[in-house]
Parts: sequence; structure tokens; C-alpha cells
Amino acid sequence: MESSVQIHVGGGTVRRYKGLSFGGFHRSPAQDGEPARVTISVWDKTTSAHDFELSVGESLEFSGQSWRLDEIDDSSHRWYATLTRVV
Repeated sequence: MESSVQIHVGGGTVRRYKGLSFGGFHRSPAQDGEPARVTISVWDKTTSAHDFELSVGESLEFSGQSWRLDEIDDSSHRWYATLTRVV
């Protein structure tokens, strides 16, 4: 298996990796002591999209793959999230 694979998923963009597609759906900024969160849609050729709402450090598991949210960057006019495959 590969280690340290990272993908960047932004608002309105789709990234693909080993049969999975990842789409950036929504970002909620940090406020009132709550961390920033993003909603990432994940799907493969046989399923419809599943939405995962994550903050930094949380993980998602889908179709035998695990991914951790390592960063939310909203410093420009378009946000993106960095996901790292957990092996």
C-alpha cells in the first residue's frame, strides 16, 4: 500500500483516487469556539455520494479506504481541504 498520499479537495472541485471520487461541498468557518468544518462528498462507481462533515484531525472511511482531514485552507477566495490517506 502507498503511504502519505494527499489530495486537495476544494469547493466545487472533484478529485479521484483509486476508484473513489471526492468533492468539496461546503465549508463552515470557525466560530463561537467551534472549529471550522467542511463537508466532503465521496462516491465510487457503484454507490451514490455519501457526505462527511469533518473538522481537522477527524477521519472518514468509505469503500475500504480511510482518509484524515489535515488542513482547511480558506486564505484565498476558494477554500480547499487536505486529505491524507490513512494506511
